[in-house]
Amino acid sequence: VIKMIGAEGVPDMDTAIDKKLRKADCYASFYLSEKEDGSNHLTKAQETPWRADTEYPIWNSMRRMKCKHDSKKKLFMVIELWDYDGMSKDDKVGISIIDITDLKRDTVITGDVKLFKNVKPMKVDGKEVPCKVSFMILSKNKFPTKKTIFLIRHGESKWNEAEHKLKKGGVIGGVSAMVGGKDHPLNHIGINQALSLNKRWKDTKEGKTIETKWGPEPTKEDIDLFGKAEIIYSSPLTRAFQTCLLSLYGHPTLTTMGVTLKRQLREVKNQFGFDTLGVALGEKITERVHSCLAEEVAEKKEELKELTPKIAKDLTEIKVDINDTATWWWDTGKNKMTDISSRLEDLFYGLALTPEENIICVGHSLFFRNLVRKFLGNKSELATSEFGKALKAHKLGNGACMMVKMDFESDDVKDWCITSAKLMFGSEIRLTRKDSQRLLEGVQREERRKSRLLSEKKMKEEVPEGEGKDSIE
Repeated sequence: VIKMIGAEGVPDMDTAIDKKLRKADCYASFYLSEKEDGSNHLTKAQETPWRADTEYPIWNSMRRMKCKHDSKKKLFMVIELWDYDGMSKDDKVGISIIDITDLKRDTVITGDVKLFKNVKPMKVDGKEVPCKVSFMILSKNKFPTKKTIFLIRHGESKWNEAEHKLKKGGVIGGVSAMVGGKDHPLNHIGINQALSLNKRWKDTKEGKTIETKWGPEPTKEDIDLFGKAEIIYSSPLTRAFQTCLLSLYGHPTLTTMGVTLKRQLREVKNQFGFDTLGVALGEKITERVHSCLAEEVAEKKEELKELTPKIAKDLTEIKVDINDTATWWWDTGKNKMTDISSRLEDLFYGLALTPEENIICVGHSLFFRNLVRKFLGNKSELATSEFGKALKAHKLGNGACMMVKMDFESDDVKDWCITSAKLMFGSEIRLTRKDSQRLLEGVQREERRKSRLLSEKKMKEEVPEGEGKDSIE
């Protein structure tokens, strides 16, 4: 199992007038070889996602590489750096070939990158900066193949609030709020939705029953697994990160381990999605999260009585791993379906090739809906059920939590699948009244069909042996 960490000193590759936009949109393509020049491929080349406009791309991408290797021969890691170009053919940046035959596992390995012809090295103060790439080979290569992932959608944001105003005819207020800002934080309603989810999972942990409106009822084991989640990931967008802290306040993992930001969990960028544009990097993201929260509390004291000064203070002490958000982590252009699919696969490689069995991910409605569509498929019993169809067609509600069971048994990401899905702690899908009625009627039809089949099966089992059609006649 390989963890492709990142690169440094990647030279400018573009010709934009803006110096910042000249920087490479770098990704790595890598494979294993038995030849020092990398001429033979023992494995299919794997690729990281590209990172926009940076000399220091961070990928932290996990991949499994299987091959038949003659132990008497040396083994080389071949890493090619490329500059992504959405309008034309991608450009080669350079190549690094590292002998990994006797290298230690679980340690960072750094290799020099030989730049391709006509690629000029990066310079700082007139001095050339060497281009390098780093990765790690994990000693552990077997991980749990059955995992439970809890998906939490953020509470209502100021962007969502503006959308509601537009729908109700408040054109001026709605448009100005949507166009006039980026990375919108939670409003007071969204903060209370996150606090409500926090209360509900704690209540169920204590034995209180909360009715599930749609889909299968969560079991006690499902509820226990939520409390036992070993790691928590969050989108770096403010509304999701705030929801993560508020909804999981008091969770043992958040308290002891903290939260890891994961750029793959950011929202899907559409044509006019200003709310998907970030404004902060690295540790500044956390500062923004708390300052926006404090501003909303100061403005809406009466509505936010549940968010006590103690909770607000405790949240500032939560450990935050900035992970891959130190460089530009958001998208400026509309996401293509191939972009979304690639991001989902990169995220799930990272979840599959780790020891944690129970994971919490806090993110966004469109990204989660695409996740369900990609990994639920169309043929399973869940996919063809009314509940499964609703999950693929509609968004999770604000502040909702859904549990999905994943099967990572195959080495091929195309075979990975959701085997079970449940709405947790009274969470709901975002439905219109008409859609809600249609789903209810569909679920009732399925229950009647299952009841009929069960009854017929029971009748057949009760018929004594030898009492067939002939004996009755």
